[in-house]
Amino acid sequence: MFIFLTVFTIGVIIIFLTTGSTPDTLIVAVFGACMGEYSICGIIKRTKEKEKTERMKEGFVEDPEKYFEDEVEETDVGGTVFEPLSSYLSTAHEEDIE
Repeated sequence: MFIFLTVFTIGVIIIFLTTGSTPDTLIVAVFGACMGEYSICGIIKRTKEKEKTERMKEGFVEDPEKYFEDEVEETDVGGTVFEPLSSYLSTAHEEDIE
């Protein structure tokens, strides 16, 4: 957007130098549209950050891969013993390798 506005401003200066007048309505419309676009983008960004903060307060993890541990110890949950997933993955295709 900054590049567009810079090129637009240079274009308006060239028009002014060649004709002696500026397209005032066009300038107001372009800068107004860009200001509206930036406002909408800012509202969207603020809403996303607010939702992210609320999710973090509730205890949700944003990036589960970041916190995943390969070697999970066996745990007992309600009488059920869970083995680490890596033990299944490491022995799943031993026959294929040989």
